[in-house]
Amino acid sequence: MVGYSADDYLRFSADKETIYYSEPVYACEDAYVLPTNDNSEQWGVRSDGHWTYVNCLMYSFPPQGWKIHITSTIYDAQNVLYDVAEYLFVKSISFKYLSSRTCFIQANGKYADRLESGKFITIYPSSEHIFI
Repeated sequence: MVGYSADDYLRFSADKETIYYSEPVYACEDAYVLPTNDNSEQWGVRSDGHWTYVNCLMYSFPPQGWKIHITSTIYDAQNVLYDVAEYLFVKSISFKYLSSRTCFIQANGKYADRLESGKFITIYPSSEHIFI
């Protein structure tokens, strides 16, 4: 369990009400910052601490579709997020990104889940035309 000690694990597992559904709380002193958006009312932004989800409220996700992964170095991540987010805001395309530098390190570290490794931003086009 990332972010918890063995003692925390034992304490959580003893609490039968939260053993299956407790959510970790992440400190985000090093959170990445989105650019300002002139149409902020058309966007929903939420975070689970690890990922920040930026959903265009004008479009729903298709039942099946494509996604695009953007990678970065840790040194360029804030600039990459800024540039990619500005473009996606103009095109009204939903996306998610690793919430902070700490999350970036966790997702790309030696012991990271290989399914997540290398991903910094995931883009969710609303159609194949938008994907292209």
